[in-house]
Amino acid sequence: MPRIPWDQLAFGRDEDGFPMELGRGAFGAVFPAAYMFQRVAVKHFGAGGLSPALAAQVEREADLQARLAHDNVVRIFGLAEECRPGFPPKFGLVLARLHEPLSALLARVASGAHGPPLDASPAAWRLNAVHELAAGLAHLHGHRIVHADLKPGSTFCCCCCCCRALRVYCGPEYKRLVFPRS
Repeated sequence: MPRIPWDQLAFGRDEDGFPMELGRGAFGAVFPAAYMFQRVAVKHFGAGGLSPALAAQVEREADLQARLAHDNVVRIFGLAEECRPGFPPKFGLVLARLHEPLSALLARVASGAHGPPLDASPAAWRLNAVHELAAGLAHLHGHRIVHADLKPGSTFCCCCCCCRALRVYCGPEYKRLVFPRS
């Protein structure tokens, strides 16, 4: 898994100079950034990083996701790290940054908003989204991996209407469903 020095990430900032945040979960926050001229999302695992055991689990999951590259599975660029004397260590995943989670799109639909991909035929968009998501899941299933947390918040939409599944999970309650080949 490629290691990305933290200082190679250019984090997005708001008009007041504060870091912008895309989302927050149980293990940290997700921030917009740029890496090698690409839009990325950095899942930062809180101040002080992770325990060694949890960091190793994240690294295994990230390596697995990187090897399972598919157009409908969120791309991972690598693991970002920074260890400077006198500062807490930083640790995060650098992922492709997509348009928005399906949950945000559904909220916009409920509010009556317009704009891409909502301007497309609703039936055509829904069929395409289901097809794209099914293609990503079929790819994972073909490698004997079950997506253990499929929900609108872990399904991302691109501006071109395709859906991608986010695959990486970590946590003590998560039991990886990777089945040995028989």
